[in-house]
Amino acid sequence: MKDRITLLLIISCLLAFLIIFQNYFKTSYAVIFLICFMALYMLYMYLSIKHQRRKLKKNPPAINSSYRPFISDKVRALIRDKDAYPGKSAVLNDAFKIAKGDAILVFDADARIEPDFINILLPKLEPKGVGAVQARKNIINAKQNFLTACQYNEYVFDSYLQIGRDAVKGAVELRGNGEMIKREALVDIGGWNNETITDDLDMSTRLHIKGWDIRFCPDAIVHEEGVICFSALIRQRRRWVEGSIRRYLEFAKDVFFSKDMSLRVGFDLIAYISEFLLPFWLIAEIFIQAFRFVRGYEDSILSSIILLVCTGVFFACGLVYSLIKYSHYDFFKALWHAVITAIYFVVIWFPIAMFIIFKIIFTKKTMDWGKTQHGVVQDCCGGV
Repeated sequence: MKDRITLLLIISCLLAFLIIFQNYFKTSYAVIFLICFMALYMLYMYLSIKHQRRKLKKNPPAINSSYRPFISDKVRALIRDKDAYPGKSAVLNDAFKIAKGDAILVFDADARIEPDFINILLPKLEPKGVGAVQARKNIINAKQNFLTACQYNEYVFDSYLQIGRDAVKGAVELRGNGEMIKREALVDIGGWNNETITDDLDMSTRLHIKGWDIRFCPDAIVHEEGVICFSALIRQRRRWVEGSIRRYLEFAKDVFFSKDMSLRVGFDLIAYISEFLLPFWLIAEIFIQAFRFVRGYEDSILSSIILLVCTGVFFACGLVYSLIKYSHYDFFKALWHAVITAIYFVVIWFPIAMFIIFKIIFTKKTMDWGKTQHGVVQDCCGGV
């Protein structure tokens, strides 16, 4: 009920803002402001990454070779009772009870890593305030079909955003597969949350609220399977979107009023939820402008269309840069993949985000945690 009320309040405020803004200001001003804000944010992230790299190149961080905590990464079958609480979080909590390591390394069943994976990841975890480190995820079967190719591109873009958030000391997030967490931090937040359907995102938020830093390690790569079936992909992304939105609604008060979380992390967390509100915002904007156009107001739907196009161009530019930088594509190959992935995003994310918003408002919360379907993986670790 709290999630429903909070989301209704957010949606109502957003609609009220849009209606009031349309009546007293020209929409073109809002379009210009949003374009400038997005451009400045990407420029800030880009310069921060460059600054961090120059700093690390000039003064490489000293690696403490004596930091060798015991890591719980052994393969052991944990057989749970049939009536045990469902979900990955509950499984991890059960495993945590028998884990003896000072650091807990979490993989999905389809994970593949290189032999030096732990040695690359471990130094990032050493600093006192760091509670967890996330490795870079890569789609191993990117060449299998259109969906896996788009997921590969999506992961590359996500890695770029994670690198940027790491550079600005923002809200780096765990991704479930290839995450290493300090036992001290896990104990501090009470382990995994059994009431969430996205254990990694929920834990990321609670770690930040408690003041723990999360770092991103792009040099440690965990390969995983991309979903090859459209229906399975929709089920997976529905869970991701719902879990992400619900964790913001559940911890909204703590995000705003946490005494331990840094201001930069708090701002980054608040800004990130706009990714899920953006589809509702754009659709509401188009309907409002269409109504104004029919009623003969001066403004028209053109401004909304321009905003939508600019948002797509903003995303595509970031993806082109990411694919050139991290996948070493030439410009035209990166541009083509950016275009098809932009279409993939519109088809997948927009309808799902709208569906989940209405689901949270009009239905009760359920623990609809579905295991991700995977297919046969080609024997490769490369890109597209």
